[in-house]
Amino acid sequence: MQTQNRLLDEIAGIALKALGRIDKLGSPFQKIKELCDLPEKINALEKEIETLSQKIDSAEKSN
Repeated sequence: MQTQNRLLDEIAGIALKALGRIDKLGSPFQKIKELCDLPEKINALEKEIETLSQKIDSAEKSN
């Protein structure tokens, strides 16, 4: 259970970090550039979340 909570905290931290980066955008051109990069960043986050989910599953199976 601790492993699951730790991994969920890690996922939440990743999401908050991504949202913080969106808030820090400056000029409209910078915002456009960052928004264009979002799909790639979202894909990376999805892969990381999948990896963490697999770790949670394996930790639960070993307990």
